[in-house]
Amino acid sequence: MVTNLLKTAWLICLAIQMSLLVACADSGATESSYISLGDDNCFQPPSDIRQLYTNRGLGVIECRVKKPVTRLFVVSSQERSWLDIAVGDTLWSTEEQVVYAKENQFGYFPNVGIAPAELLVDQKEAFVGLIFRVTAQDPNRQEQGIANISRLFVLGLRKEGVCFLGLANTNTEARSFLQIDVVCRQILKSSQFMQNGH
Repeated sequence: MVTNLLKTAWLICLAIQMSLLVACADSGATESSYISLGDDNCFQPPSDIRQLYTNRGLGVIECRVKKPVTRLFVVSSQERSWLDIAVGDTLWSTEEQVVYAKENQFGYFPNVGIAPAELLVDQKEAFVGLIFRVTAQDPNRQEQGIANISRLFVLGLRKEGVCFLGLANTNTEARSFLQIDVVCRQILKSSQFMQNGH
């Protein structure tokens, strides 16, 4: 009887220790850095990259990223803008999620502003996720003059590729989407990216 109680207590202690180890591992698994999307940190990309966008009637700037695993581009049409992310030799675009997906449309003329984007990488500096803010005109306040509202767009890396995980109102909510069990709502459109310039 006493032996069984000791074994049970020992197993409980072991389970607690294992859960603490997993929690510690998870808490140290990602590193976060902020990327300014303002003029002080962004520049015209090399001409070959710029031409990929100008051929489609789009403007583009590249923003400096502290972690060399990704390159970040702010892409703009006449009244809207979004982010493209180069991870290795693949370019992932958020155009569909920001501009066209009806379920994500919370206002008119969505644009990536100058609010910093948050890049998350793992301990090997591999891309894990990206959180960025999109601002749009509030459709409920048009009669009272132009007013803006914003949401955080959350991207995460899954086996299938870079996924759109959802919209959030706060940074805490956005980071919670990056948990591994959060369902991928949509794979971002991708194309081959040639790492020529830079």
